[in-house]
Amino acid sequence: MNFLQLCQRLRSEAGIPGDGPTTVVSQTGQLLRVVQWIEEAYESIQSLHANWQFLQTSFSFSTIAGQAEYTPTGVSLTDLLNWKVDDFRVYLNASDENYLIYEPWETFRPNYQFGALRSQSARPTVFTVKPNKSLFFWAIPDTVYTIDGQYFKTPDVLSGDIDSPLFDAPFHMAIVWRALMLYAGALGAPDAYSHARHEYRKVMFKLEFDQLPKMTFGAPLA
Repeated sequence: MNFLQLCQRLRSEAGIPGDGPTTVVSQTGQLLRVVQWIEEAYESIQSLHANWQFLQTSFSFSTIAGQAEYTPTGVSLTDLLNWKVDDFRVYLNASDENYLIYEPWETFRPNYQFGALRSQSARPTVFTVKPNKSLFFWAIPDTVYTIDGQYFKTPDVLSGDIDSPLFDAPFHMAIVWRALMLYAGALGAPDAYSHARHEYRKVMFKLEFDQLPKMTFGAPLA
């Protein structure tokens, strides 16, 4: 379903009299609330987990010789939520690609930002994420390398009639049921709220199974 269809389905499930909406733009009154409830429900679902796979995407940028720190906007990312720090790579060309080692800032700073290590330049082998979400590499790049990795985006926003959620259609009703919970809460309708919550949980269980990392188990202990 697209944004408009989600709103129409919410109006139907809520039993709101009349037709429509015919558009999500410039609505007033009760239909404006319908649009806003769908917007809020979609944002709420996206904010439940920081590692939704549908919010994960790739990036690549070139280092600058002598520069260790790179801000998100400095590498052309305007929608960063969090870096996926277990999948950073560095290479001059595809034949010499290696993984970079991640160190939390609290251990990176005393280990690599001390004395002569501060100014050591070479091919980077370690990186960290500073509190401001900038990337910081050690050693300082001594030439132009490609950094390749993945990150999680900030929540998506629906704005036009034909905009669709980032996750697949079988899970779109989660948005409708969550929005119906908001509607029922605003109207003080406990039966409608309970029904919507029950249906929401069923769809969310399937969405989480589909779009969250699968649990893995380590090797057995000796």
